[in-house]
Amino acid sequence: MFPKVPESLEGLELAQLTAYRDGIKAAAKALKTTLALSGGEVPVEAITAQADLVRLSEAIEAKETEAADAAEEAARAAEALAALSADDDDDAVEAKSVCAQCGVRVACLEYALVSREKSGVWGGATERERRRLIRQRRRTA
Repeated sequence: MFPKVPESLEGLELAQLTAYRDGIKAAAKALKTTLALSGGEVPVEAITAQADLVRLSEAIEAKETEAADAAEEAARAAEALAALSADDDDDAVEAKSVCAQCGVRVACLEYALVSREKSGVWGGATERERRRLIRQRRRTA
């Protein structure tokens, strides 16, 4: 009557966890109706299913939290990317604050100078600042 839930819930997707949970709930509802009509005893299987329901609920909550955290991280990354695409010096303030915290800022700037990146903020420098650095390097070379 109740779906057989695997011992380990690791590796199961949210949809699979939800399907098991919904199956247990449907079976429990049917059992409740049967017991109400017949007055029989609650089978041991129902008690095991209740424990499975608790495990599934915890696993579903963990997956949903994980998904929400990933979505939040993606949103932050998208904001940072938008900031790095700043084309004028006024919009570059936010991008530069992102660059200031980055561990590869110097390498990023060097890449942009060598490859002559035309737009956005690279290594904490706007296009105008990078052109100035290139001119300075030419004069001192």
